[in-house]
Amino acid sequence: MRKAFALLLVLCVVNVWGPVSTPAADDQAKKDLKKAEAQLKRALSKGNLDHIAYYLEIVGRNGTPAILKRVLSIGAQYRGDPVRSSVARVLVQADSPAAIEFYGKELLSTKRIEMAILLIEALERIQSEHSVAPLANALGKHKNKKILTEIAIAMRYKPDKRSIDALIKLFKSVVTDQDKLWAETCISLTTLTGFEYQVYEDWANWWIVARDAWEPSKDSKAEAKAISGVYRPRRGRGLELPKIFGQEVPSKRVVFVIDTSDSMNKVHEPASTEAGATGQEQVTRLKRAQDELIGAITALRKDVRFGIIAYNQRSYPFDDAKLQLASPRNKRKAIEFIRGWIAEKTTNTGDAMLAALALPEVDTIILLSDGSPTDPETGTLVDIEPIVEALTSDNRFKRVTIHTLGFQGAKYAFMKALADLNHGTYAHIK
Repeated sequence: MRKAFALLLVLCVVNVWGPVSTPAADDQAKKDLKKAEAQLKRALSKGNLDHIAYYLEIVGRNGTPAILKRVLSIGAQYRGDPVRSSVARVLVQADSPAAIEFYGKELLSTKRIEMAILLIEALERIQSEHSVAPLANALGKHKNKKILTEIAIAMRYKPDKRSIDALIKLFKSVVTDQDKLWAETCISLTTLTGFEYQVYEDWANWWIVARDAWEPSKDSKAEAKAISGVYRPRRGRGLELPKIFGQEVPSKRVVFVIDTSDSMNKVHEPASTEAGATGQEQVTRLKRAQDELIGAITALRKDVRFGIIAYNQRSYPFDDAKLQLASPRNKRKAIEFIRGWIAEKTTNTGDAMLAALALPEVDTIILLSDGSPTDPETGTLVDIEPIVEALTSDNRFKRVTIHTLGFQGAKYAFMKALADLNHGTYAHIK
């Protein structure tokens, strides 16, 4: 370990793809780098994650294009920590103009979604004006919707006029889609500007006037407000979207994961009223969830594909092979499926979510629950951190947005962490 630390100290003085000051020092640095690469290779062969992460950061200090490609390759292979964090640090620390240019070229040329996501994340986190152009350029040239969505998300952390230019141009091409890419583009524009226009002409006309004097929004809560604005707005001009408990569904590839455990038999009492005070019929949480979901399914647009997974101790999918087109026939079958649910047994949330993430094409999951994850065999409560980590790692390159909705009794720490780590929002059902 001491030798490895010495290697780290030596390599810290190596300039980003440039030599050290003397030939002797340069030769020594090359020898040390070669040793570190050998250690990294050995760690990879043994699958020792801690050693991979450690030697990866030592090797990554060199920062040449060849080494950065190696780092990217390893990052695409290992989705979880500690390797994930080490890869991110190496890529962000290589923040010279030459490195940023390399990232931009790789982003445009790569066909692997894993590589693209790693490059987008690095460019998002690098605090340099040079990091804006590669993202803006890719936003105008990429055809892959998943990559475009990730870039649109990254742009909200780049308060620059070039970001607005690129996002408004993208908005023009997606405004009629009302899908996940459209939603994330709206969030980024609103986060950066404080405005929430719903048609391209309004954005374009505003930007013509505002561009020269524009300054980024200084509202620290702008992103949260933008998310609320996109997912729970007062719509106009025919832009109404399906909703479940107020959560809009701006996705055309959505899966609903609904808790049907025994606790869903409890009567749902809105926090703002006493039982029976408003004359509202008292119904169980399950009945409320069924009614809301039926309303959302009924309102799905005809070009949407959807999935449903009911779960308690086991998972019960509407179709475990693929998402279904929101045709009248499939909607009727889904509603019949929903009406047949019975609240019983325990709350195996982890397996249900893994099943949802495994469905091809899904880009958004809406999880509804009133409890805390339990062990499928014993029914006892389980540690939520490993479940959150497992789901987030599984979703590392799938990039599915996970929104969570919780009745009273839902494990807030679990639901909030799962949403936050997967680009979603948490809302309490009142």
